[in-house]
Amino acid sequence: MSKMTVPNEVYDAWNYTKLKQVEMLEFLGRIANIKYKNNPEMNLATKLEYLLDDIFATFNMYRQEPEVELEEVSESDLDY
Repeated sequence: MSKMTVPNEVYDAWNYTKLKQVEMLEFLGRIANIKYKNNPEMNLATKLEYLLDDIFATFNMYRQEPEVELEEVSESDLDY
C-alpha cells in the first residue's frame, strides 16, 4: 500500500480520500516495478521514465530530459 494511515478516520475522513505527494511518488514507483518486473537489468529510474512516457503519451504530452551538469573533481581540502 502506498497510502499512509489516518489516525482518526471518523473525524478526518476527508484526509483518507486524498493522496499526499510522497504517496503518489511511491505509487508510481510500485507500478513501474510491477510493469517492468521482467526486465531485472533496468533500474528504478529507467522504469519510471518509461512509465511516465506511457502515461504522458495518453495526453499527447512528453517528458523533458533534464540538463545534467558534471561537477569538476577537485583535490581534497584535508591537506589545508
